[in-house]
Amino acid sequence: MPLEEGDPLARCWYFLEVHLIVNKYYVNLIKIFTKFDVSNGSVVEVNSKQKGDIAVGRAISHYISMEYEVCLPIGDKRDYDFIIEKNGEVRRVQVKFAYYSSSKKRCVVALRITGGNQSFMHAKTYSDTAFDDLFVCTEMGEIYVLPWKEITCRNEIAIEIPKYKVYKVSSCVGGGVVNRT
Repeated sequence: MPLEEGDPLARCWYFLEVHLIVNKYYVNLIKIFTKFDVSNGSVVEVNSKQKGDIAVGRAISHYISMEYEVCLPIGDKRDYDFIIEKNGEVRRVQVKFAYYSSSKKRCVVALRITGGNQSFMHAKTYSDTAFDDLFVCTEMGEIYVLPWKEITCRNEIAIEIPKYKVYKVSSCVGGGVVNRT
């Protein structure tokens, strides 16, 4: 789905120089990975927003290394996090961080949008056409890129099951995020 000049989608995007985007996320990654409790030398648990930043940073780095243009929307009202373009093909990408579930003994990806405030919480599942690719960065340091149309579950998936192994792209440099003892 190439972008045509005058396309409403093209007008909604603000194209940034890629190195500025990557530098911003690398700075965030450095801050996150250096959160140590100096009193006992342990790694401090990062929150879900920070885990999302890690996943987005790794996704952008992955696509740039594969020579894609990465285009970020203004605001967060879309069902996708960014658009990638290469050789005229445009794809919408949703990025998720897979947390380690001790009860399931594997990494799990929540496939929903949650929001709310102190008195009200809601969750919304993604439609079949919400985005093209699901980029998953696991707590164990693995990366998966799955075509959204191939995922039939719309609540959560255990990413490390054999069904999804074919979509594993690599292991992240530096390994996982949280030290589970």
